[in-house]
Amino acid sequence: MRTSGVNLRKCGRQLFALVAALGIAQPLIAADATPATQPQAAPVVTRQLPPAGAPNIVVVLLDDVGFGATSTFGGPVATPALEQLANDGLRYNRFHTTAICSPTRAALLTGR
Repeated sequence: MRTSGVNLRKCGRQLFALVAALGIAQPLIAADATPATQPQAAPVVTRQLPPAGAPNIVVVLLDDVGFGATSTFGGPVATPALEQLANDGLRYNRFHTTAICSPTRAALLTGR
């Protein structure tokens, strides 16, 4: 079987080195593109007010706790503060639980 004379390992290492060098150099190149003499405009922050009569919503995200563990939902763990919140507001009892909270936490933090 004949091979082409191209050393794939050497090409792979060179390609990796090139990609790594570009990745390291990219922030430096981007920083050079903006002259330091031009003042940067501060971002404009506007506050949106909620509509009149909008409810206050509290989202409680717990990790490693089953939905039936707290006393709020009939479990053995006493949670008087959660019980007070549930008694004074709405209690959502149709929901989905998963073994990990990372996807939910990421969705809440990023809005995606």
